[in-house]
Amino acid sequence: MLSKLSGQRSRRMAAEAVGTVRGTVRCRCVLLSVLALLLTAVDGLGYREVAEILGCSLGTVATRRCAALQKLRRRLAP
Repeated sequence: MLSKLSGQRSRRMAAEAVGTVRGTVRCRCVLLSVLALLLTAVDGLGYREVAEILGCSLGTVATRRCAALQKLRRRLAP
């Protein structure tokens, strides 16, 4: 009985940890998207410079910038 309760508790704690990690990853993706867009569009930096600043690949910068731009367009659409 004790091992069953312990196993349930472990699974619950693991599920909570996974939720926290997913939230953190989601926040990081949103932050990368916004920063990639701002640094390229507002500050006029190139993708290579942004990739160095953010510590990610050129492909990630392009993908995140595109995602942020699409989201912004949807929000601003009439």
